[in-house]
Amino acid sequence: MGVENQAVRLQGERGNKPYDLERMLRIYMLQNLYDLSDMGTVAEVIDSRAFSAFCGVDSSNQVPDGDTLGRFRHILEENGIQQKLFAQVVRRLMEKIIK
Repeated sequence: MGVENQAVRLQGERGNKPYDLERMLRIYMLQNLYDLSDMGTVAEVIDSRAFSAFCGVDSSNQVPDGDTLGRFRHILEENGIQQKLFAQVVRRLMEKIIK
């Protein structure tokens, strides 16, 4: 089962409309690559043009707050999705390098 399929299964049905999964995963990747806190990541996505462009963010309204990002991170970690996500990224990068 792919990472995206696993993450979609974890989304709840109550509460506000969830943030776009791809955007959340991109934010999570940046957080890990730059070793940022939840709040630090949110600030960088809002303030940095490079981070905003990578995450597809046009407005600060499209960026989750630090608590939401932390909950998302914990869900990925608790369900073993973090390792699968990074393994997929490495595999795809290696495929691009080999071509």
